[in-house]
Amino acid sequence: MTVVDHHKELFETAHLYQIFKDNEDTEREAKAHLFAKKILKNNFIIGFAGHFSSGKSSMINALTGETLLPSSPIPTSANIVNVQKADTDFAIVNMRNEKPVYFPENYDFNAVKEFCKSGEVTQIDIGHQASVLPKGITVMDTPGVDSTDDAHRLSTESALHVADMVFYVMDYNHVQSELNFNFTKELQKYTELYLIVNQIDKHQNSEMSFVDFQQSVHDSFAAWGVVPKGIFFTSLKDFEFPGNDFEQVKSLVSSTMQNWEGHVGEASDSALSQLKDEHIKYLEDEKAERLDAFSAVLDPQEWEMREDLKKEHALVSRRMSVQDFESWQATFEKNRKELLENSNIMPYELRNALTSYLKSVQPNFKVGMLFSGKKTEEERQKRQQDVQERLDSTVSSQITTHIKKLMKSSLKDANLLSDSESLAIDDIVFTVPFSVVKEQTPAGASVTGDAVLNFAKSISTAVQRWFIRETDGWKKRKKRSLKV
Repeated sequence: MTVVDHHKELFETAHLYQIFKDNEDTEREAKAHLFAKKILKNNFIIGFAGHFSSGKSSMINALTGETLLPSSPIPTSANIVNVQKADTDFAIVNMRNEKPVYFPENYDFNAVKEFCKSGEVTQIDIGHQASVLPKGITVMDTPGVDSTDDAHRLSTESALHVADMVFYVMDYNHVQSELNFNFTKELQKYTELYLIVNQIDKHQNSEMSFVDFQQSVHDSFAAWGVVPKGIFFTSLKDFEFPGNDFEQVKSLVSSTMQNWEGHVGEASDSALSQLKDEHIKYLEDEKAERLDAFSAVLDPQEWEMREDLKKEHALVSRRMSVQDFESWQATFEKNRKELLENSNIMPYELRNALTSYLKSVQPNFKVGMLFSGKKTEEERQKRQQDVQERLDSTVSSQITTHIKKLMKSSLKDANLLSDSESLAIDDIVFTVPFSVVKEQTPAGASVTGDAVLNFAKSISTAVQRWFIRETDGWKKRKKRSLKV
């Protein structure tokens, strides 16, 4: 990052911090403060999160060559630990409601451990003179997400938001848990996210092929809207285990450490944009609550006369102070993503139709004895038409109506919704072509329950992607109407 970029990013963070502070948004204020500290240090943070039992600490040691706490372990299950190379050894214990405590060279680790027992420690910064980490790299270890209370988890999330890349490590036996899906879904909004499924040496091919297991992991996270930069499958117990991606992960970490200066700030830009979106939502929620409270006690005439209305107008003005095209675009994309992920594209009736359709495209599918070729083709067309009609109906009720409302509301938020714009949106026709289904149809797959489930999931994802493509052109055309 150049000096100019450094100053620009710091200025933007300071500007946002003041807006958050003025609007009493303490959560965003605290996150902006963390960003400012990161920018001033101008370093690249590689974060690690995940299950307490996943072998996360061993993974950190193996990937970075850094034993985080070599002389005496700190109970990291409850604390965030940052480690970096330094000219001299030191430790800084950051407290929740008190000033940080600094331990200089040759400090007593037992004293640091005593502080950790109080429950007031939020983060420990460690400097190692003998560290193998390159200068400018910080490795962050966080509490196990499945062993912390809500306060610790919130602290972990806030800390990881400033990381430039995060490796989320999971135990092989606990990959597809709702906790993983929810945590990584939020995390990917802020940083470059990679998933590591560790301890794959536990896999038994007799139960499921390893390839099918890998695919099920990819499909499950995709179904929750989690699309990381990469998913790796590793074992630290058996490096020769088939499918072990450990060397790939190590190569990625090594390459990042050597070339980090070309990428520092990229994740910060994304995270700051996300903070803007969160703050706008915060102001909208605050406004809604206040409007509800006022409307209960005031009649329309009094409403217009009250001084409180001026504050509401000021609130909207402050909201717009963080709104430009990039922010508007990010907000629209975020809301669109949530809308598509929450839509029920695969009701029971459509899944049944897909099962019948999948059977009809099998090579051995046949209807009748005489003139079977013609009857078979007619039946295939009938089943295809059934899928198309049910898909059209589902998409219309679950997506089309809502996405048009989103398009209108996004323009309304930017004071750009005119009658002509509203009518133009109403006139847009969203018809998902059958090619979207056909492209997802597995070749030669047997019609099992799992095959149908995977087929349905892949179609759901493909429909979501189709709507994203269809609305991206409209979104980009709005750039001319917004101030850049």
